[in-house]
Amino acid sequence: MNEMHKIHAADEADEAAPGEALTRFGTLVYKELLRFWKVAHQTVGAPILTALLFLLVFSHAFGDRATIFPNVSYSAFLVPGLVMMSVLQNAFANSSSSLIQSKLTGNIVFMLLPPISYAEFFWAYVLASALRGMVVGAGVLAVTAWFVPLQFESPLWGVRLRPAGIEAEARESNAVVSVSS
Repeated sequence: MNEMHKIHAADEADEAAPGEALTRFGTLVYKELLRFWKVAHQTVGAPILTALLFLLVFSHAFGDRATIFPNVSYSAFLVPGLVMMSVLQNAFANSSSSLIQSKLTGNIVFMLLPPISYAEFFWAYVLASALRGMVVGAGVLAVTAWFVPLQFESPLWGVRLRPAGIEAEARESNAVVSVSS
């Protein structure tokens, strides 16, 4: 298929009915979810076990010697970082390994032939990657909760601070910089 046919197929995909676009998008997301669920012991179980080993090794090595905050054990300090590390690593690993595997096995051609727009293709991979990251993160949080009593002191701080961060970013981007000569 030459480049002109690819562009035309992508244009036709954008002009399709909304129900068809949702079907294409949903099918691709479903394919990606099945891809990592088929080997869940590798894609979900192994990262959870890795995070658990990190927790056990580092809390044993530094548990009594490291005081980060008063009244917060080192293990309790370590858990949120392990959860985020697992979420980010697995979200990135899902999309990158899927694309590389498709290229190496030669079936990426079958992903590019249907009239799927680039946006549908992109967002399907992003959503599947985010879902895998969230599943692994929830699993890490659930497993580490057996070893460390988790306390959410102020869970709404993130909600309160987010609008302030957006407002500050907007002010910075709208600021006029004057240079005097």
